[in-house]
Amino acid sequence: MSDEDREVLTFAAAQPVILVAHVALLLGLDVDVARERLERLKTAGLLVHSRVSTAEPGCYQITPAGLDAIGSELPPRRLDLGRYRRDVGVAWLWLGAAKGGTFGPIERFLSEREMRAPRCGA
Repeated sequence: MSDEDREVLTFAAAQPVILVAHVALLLGLDVDVARERLERLKTAGLLVHSRVSTAEPGCYQITPAGLDAIGSELPPRRLDLGRYRRDVGVAWLWLGAAKGGTFGPIERFLSEREMRAPRCGA
């Protein structure tokens, strides 16, 4: 697994859903190249792809195998159609903070999934 694959899986673990456009920004790739990377991870069983409607782009979610591949203790997440647009927006905010420095210097950034996850051994 490449460092970029690990970065995509780590991002996918932190977010309820991710889009091709998210990964393109995350890795600084062309959208078509980002889509190819996501499809390879899907073929490997590390991500799953869902199409929520014809009006929305398809999204990806990390699988239990993907979580295991990066050593994440987060639980798998089911697609919540009622929160889909919010979840997509939160991923954009995360990218703006973590990648763009939009909100100034950041020492550490936790996603909502990380904050709400039960702590192992706690």
